[in-house]
Amino acid sequence: LTTMFVVIRFVSRRLTLSVAWDDWTCLSALIFSYGFLATVAIDARSDFGAGYHMDQLGRPQIQRFLKVGIANYLLYHVTISLTKISILLFLNRLFITQYFLLFSRAIGVIIVFYLLVATVAITFGRTPIESQWKPWIPHKSIDSRAFYIALASINTVLDVTLLLMPQPAVWRLQMSSQRKMLLSMLFLLGGLVCIVSILRIMTLRTIDMADNTHYITNLGLWTSMEMHVGIICACLPMFPSLLRHLKNRLKTTKYYSSSGTDPIPLPETPRRRSFKGLQLQNSRENLFTDTGYVHPKPKCDV
Repeated sequence: LTTMFVVIRFVSRRLTLSVAWDDWTCLSALIFSYGFLATVAIDARSDFGAGYHMDQLGRPQIQRFLKVGIANYLLYHVTISLTKISILLFLNRLFITQYFLLFSRAIGVIIVFYLLVATVAITFGRTPIESQWKPWIPHKSIDSRAFYIALASINTVLDVTLLLMPQPAVWRLQMSSQRKMLLSMLFLLGGLVCIVSILRIMTLRTIDMADNTHYITNLGLWTSMEMHVGIICACLPMFPSLLRHLKNRLKTTKYYSSSGTDPIPLPETPRRRSFKGLQLQNSRENLFTDTGYVHPKPKCDV
């Protein structure tokens, strides 16, 4: 399902605009999510121990499970971070006010810092590193439960921030109140990710980190759901322009079919060009022109 949404996103952008960095970043998130699912499939094998209590497994099984688990955690954090960056890049192309761009860049720095902290802590959270997959040897370790709950909480705060970021700008757009409401609701659909993130935190609070081979199944379910719901929500804003484009094509085809003449191909949407760091349409149109949305005119002359 997630793959279908990303494919539709690219089709929409090719038909109405051009593929940009936010699209490629979203595709990268999808690819890393495949890696996450691969680690889940490996851990689900009976000889890796998922679903069993730790004391029911031999040391070779525990080592295999925990090694794959490290890759699993890293791929999860890379995926959700890329998804957030994709959303930020899209919003930067849509809302080009100075204050919005500054705030967006600050959030981007926080996301990158979040990913770096998660990567370092997951990789070096225990010393010696070998104790990551051999927990029975003497080692020093951070409080795993507190660490993962803290990371998940920060992740949820970032999700809520991304959810609310476009709302003030949407309600300042020059369009009817009905269209503002529809656009606002479209962005608020990202609240589904926040709900899943909160449910994942609740699951984290109940598991025994010393017996995570047994509890990993429930946590893995919410983790996978959070990643894929996030990617789907990142693709949703592209759908209105695609639907409107297809509707216009259908109307044109029906008109020429009824008149008995060959349809004339519709002109392509003007390609965007850059002006002082802003992505603008040659005809001063915005990213949502095909949906009927109107972006405030930039102050600079093109």
